[in-house]
Amino acid sequence: MAWAGVITRVEEAQRSGTTVWDLYVEHHYWTWNEGFGMQSERALLSARGEGGFRCRGVKSEGASTELTADANRLRLIPEARDGDMAIAVGEPIRVAEDGVVHLRCLFLHLRPRAYYSTDQLDYGRDWLLNGDMNDFRLLRRP
Repeated sequence: MAWAGVITRVEEAQRSGTTVWDLYVEHHYWTWNEGFGMQSERALLSARGEGGFRCRGVKSEGASTELTADANRLRLIPEARDGDMAIAVGEPIRVAEDGVVHLRCLFLHLRPRAYYSTDQLDYGRDWLLNGDMNDFRLLRRP
């Protein structure tokens, strides 16, 4: 699955001599289109989403998107900050008691805060999948 959203928390911990990081992201609907119009932001994320998800990886001195052979864990040196946009591709492995979906992340792409907006459009699943205009609101013009 592929999800996009806004980073809310980044944690690192030592486990058996390996630095493990957890990236917590609040999902936001996105059309997966980049805009090059009047607005300075390229990704117009919806104000709404499906909740939180977590990506886990191990810190490495290797290439930033290298996959380990043992567990298909994403290895990267995280430069993620709260408020950055995250585009994650992964396999859901469980849903925690708090409702956060835990992903086995296979790909992670980060974009800075200036790249996206969540305050211009408000849309949900019905608009994205069916074009239902009752599920779409323009919050502000670019």
